[in-house]
Amino acid sequence: MVMELSEVLNGPGGYLEQTSAYLEHQSALQYLRMANEPGYSTAHRVGNQLERVAEVIWDNSRGSGMEMIALGAGDSREEVRLVQNIVARMELPDLRLYLLDISQPLLSVGFKHAADVLYNQQGVSYFAMQANFHNMDRYTQLHYTPARSHRRRLVTMLGGTLGNLDNEPKFFKYNLIGCHPGDLLLMDFQLACAPVSDQDAIRRREPSLSGGKPLGQRALEDWLSSAIWRHCRNVADVRFHYELLTNGAVPGSYSIEVVATVHARGREPRQFSLFRFR
Repeated sequence: MVMELSEVLNGPGGYLEQTSAYLEHQSALQYLRMANEPGYSTAHRVGNQLERVAEVIWDNSRGSGMEMIALGAGDSREEVRLVQNIVARMELPDLRLYLLDISQPLLSVGFKHAADVLYNQQGVSYFAMQANFHNMDRYTQLHYTPARSHRRRLVTMLGGTLGNLDNEPKFFKYNLIGCHPGDLLLMDFQLACAPVSDQDAIRRREPSLSGGKPLGQRALEDWLSSAIWRHCRNVADVRFHYELLTNGAVPGSYSIEVVATVHARGREPRQFSLFRFR
């Protein structure tokens, strides 16, 4: 996948699927630095609501063991806190945590955090799976259910993971095939600033579209451009702009596309769509 990324970045321009932003160790390190800035944590982490969320999960799964499948777990901070809140409500803790991420370095950091926090928690086991959650149907250990099993699945998509999907309805229809009635899904998402029919209002209210400088924008651009500086030959400059897309698969939704214009010696400027906030 890293070789494919390099080929695209040395081509005439193009569209990069969002997992490419986390693939390499350098990119993962820059993402972790950004993710731990106070502004990012406030905007993209569930935070204090996890205790309330755990109460709802427990109310809907009393008496069952739990399989928690954390998609795009990243540094796993929220996922581990959620586990702590759930097992605190169990008389006899019985929970298996599966951390899934496409990025080996992020998965390594997330698994270490889970091990540091949960190592002496009775009834809790945890596993790291370097995996592409777009291909969940291939991972039989996640959707195999033995006869007479009384375990409940909880699938989580926290920290903006939902925004990594190019087609949300398609993902939920075809990728969660192992789930059954009674299983649970927990996800967070960004709220629209205005109706998708009023593009002028969206442009006024979204800082990145109105010419403002959102908190953390510099860190975001440093993170996303790092792969360009590593892979593109003869790069002289990288400039960013943000575009509004209103053709999302979810009715009423819109996306803000992060586009980089790459200037390299001896070549015409090229544009790459690097990331989307939905």
